[in-house]
Amino acid sequence: MIRALKTLATCLLAAIAGVASSPLAAAQTPYPTTSQFSITRAEREVLVFHNDLLQGPTEAQPYFNAFARFDSATPAHTHLGPVYNRVHVVRGTSATRARLVSKLREITSQPTTKAVDLIFITHELGKSYVAFADQRAHIMTVRSDLKDGLTYEQRSKLRLVYSTNSWGSINAIHWLDAGFKTTCCPLQICADTATSYEPFLRAWASGFALDTAISRANDADPLLLRDNAAKVLLRSYNYSTMANLLFAWTEVDSTLRPFEYNADAVRLTIHRMIHFR
Repeated sequence: MIRALKTLATCLLAAIAGVASSPLAAAQTPYPTTSQFSITRAEREVLVFHNDLLQGPTEAQPYFNAFARFDSATPAHTHLGPVYNRVHVVRGTSATRARLVSKLREITSQPTTKAVDLIFITHELGKSYVAFADQRAHIMTVRSDLKDGLTYEQRSKLRLVYSTNSWGSINAIHWLDAGFKTTCCPLQICADTATSYEPFLRAWASGFALDTAISRANDADPLLLRDNAAKVLLRSYNYSTMANLLFAWTEVDSTLRPFEYNADAVRLTIHRMIHFR
C-alpha cells in the first residue's frame, strides 16, 4: 500500500513538472523577469480620473456614491504635485469612457514621458463593471479601448493603477493586460477611500515602496468604521446582486491589495519604472 502511494506521488510530481514546463504554462507567465530603472520628476505624469457623479443603475448606487464621495483633486495636487511633472485631473461629466483613452493617449504621446500613473476613482458596485460619467462599461471593454486606442510604445509607459472601483481584484488582470505594470485595488466593495486615499498618496509621494504605501492606506481605518457604515447603508436599500440575492450588502471590504505579473512590482517606488524582458 505504501509502495503504491509512493508510486502515485511520483507520477503526480512528474505530471506537475511536465505541466509547468509546457508551452501553455510558459504562455501564462508572460513577464518572467523584470528590470527597473530610475526616472526623474520630469519623466513621470499622473492622471486623476474621478467619476464623482451620483447616478447609478440600482436603487442603492446613488446613495452609495454620495456616501463615498470625496475631494480627490486637492490631495493629489498637494502630495503629488511636487514630485510629478504634471498632475492631470479629469472629473465630473468629463470623466467619460472616451476621455480616459484620449487623455492617456495625450499624456503618453509626450516623448520625454517615461511613466504614467492612473488614479482611477469610481465606486461602481457591480462586479467586472466600471462606472464612467456617460455609461457603465465592462472592464474587458475598457481594456480593449486602451489596447486599441494607444500604441504599443504608449502603453509601455503605463505604470501604476490605483483604483477604487469596487471588486478591483477582479478587474486587476485586465488593467495589467492593457499595459499597466502593477495595480492597487480593493478586494470587494470599496467604501473607505475618503479615509485611505490621502495616506496612500502621502506615502507614495514620499518614496516608499508600493506595498508600504498600500499598508499605510489599509491602516487608516483600523476599526473599519467606513466599511461597517457602508454595510448598514447598502442593507437599508436592500442591495443585492444576481450572485448574492440575500447578503450582498455584506460584501464590503476596502482592503487594498497589489496585483502584478512579477513580485518586483510591489517594491516599485515613485522614482522607478519597470521594464519587462
